[in-house]
Amino acid sequence: MLIYLLIDYGPKPRGPIKDCAAAKQQISNFSHLINSNERSNSPSVFHDYSRSRTKLSDLPNLDHLLKKAKDAGAVIWIDDFRRIFVKCDNAERIALFDEIRNYAGHFRDLRTKRDIGELSHGIARNILEVESPLRFSIAKATRRRMSADEKRQQTLKATQASQEARTEAANLKAHELHMLKTELLQDRDSITNTDLAREANERGLMTTWKSKWSAASVARALKRLD
Repeated sequence: MLIYLLIDYGPKPRGPIKDCAAAKQQISNFSHLINSNERSNSPSVFHDYSRSRTKLSDLPNLDHLLKKAKDAGAVIWIDDFRRIFVKCDNAERIALFDEIRNYAGHFRDLRTKRDIGELSHGIARNILEVESPLRFSIAKATRRRMSADEKRQQTLKATQASQEARTEAANLKAHELHMLKTELLQDRDSITNTDLAREANERGLMTTWKSKWSAASVARALKRLD
């Protein structure tokens, strides 16, 4: 599961995002979703820090994620679409909404339980008319005792969901490397996996396991695109 958080108040996060006070409610909302849907407890989490925005490029991580998700057929989740517009100038909101709607099929939120391209006119208007402060929280569901068979099914579903999430994240990384390789080949005839790994590491690009690239891991990633 690919999760996007938007921090628009308080100090800029310096450590782990889970320790950021401004992100805790969003993280809590996703925790309830993961538990209720019996999903993997290790999603991939990305965030932007932006006190105001007028266009998608003002949210560079979201901009990057949506482009990658569209290429890889993945889905990005945010807890509430309104977070994007609450600190956007009213005159710029429709243009920003239209820009994000270009990624229909790849961006969903928890509040509406819809994709950005599935929103009715009324729901979209509600999103664009949001005012500060924004409050949205998902109440924790009461959990009943499960039978042994239900627990086994839960484990099977969690394992499958975990694999799907890792596959989505790995596909995004593979496309990221491919784009870097394409960029570098504009100035040279060929490039080795060792050179590509070195360039990726120098640019701060990391594997899905948050480690540095090697020639072998580059080869495995690019092979996914075959």
